[in-house]
Amino acid sequence: MRDHLDRYYTKPWMTRALLRYVDVGGKVLEPCAGRGWIASVLREHGCEVTTGDLDPDVEVDHQWDFPEAYALGRVPGGFDWIITNPPFNCASQVVRAALESAPRVAMLLKHRWSEPCLERAGIHALHPESMIITLPRDGFPGPTNTGRGTDNGSVAWFVWDGRKSETRHIRVLHAEADELRGQLDLTKLADGHPREAEGIEAQGVLL
Repeated sequence: MRDHLDRYYTKPWMTRALLRYVDVGGKVLEPCAGRGWIASVLREHGCEVTTGDLDPDVEVDHQWDFPEAYALGRVPGGFDWIITNPPFNCASQVVRAALESAPRVAMLLKHRWSEPCLERAGIHALHPESMIITLPRDGFPGPTNTGRGTDNGSVAWFVWDGRKSETRHIRVLHAEADELRGQLDLTKLADGHPREAEGIEAQGVLL
């Protein structure tokens, strides 16, 4: 059974993969931040990150339903990027709100999001992606801290950058993913010592 808030968190290596191929900087909004794992990697990278989430049990700058906040005019402006892994049950609404709220957007979505369908027809027609970065399959930890929150379906970063005129397709192979997993992450500590291997649950944070 899926979590009722669709809470499945993004392992740090996945965000590192985005940053390897996309020049992200400046002010970033993470509107579906969850436990803040994407935000932590972005801050490591030097970004100024503002967070939001619907989950009342996480600490964020804005407690909101992001598409609803956008519809009500409550999303602040001035961001260079909006970057998130949106709940798939409302991914199209999150993407639409993000594309109207910032000049550059990156969303971690199930790969099948690129399939043409009526729900996404307007987005695909008006907002072609500048880059699609396909990642190797991996699990997404859920709120129970088991490390196996949901299945390891195929996902990709969908990037919209108005400065790009053609869609570039990139595949991150397993060897590169292993390299990204092995990068030392000083924001993730276990027993006071940084660990390099992901998949270790310590102090409520997946390394």
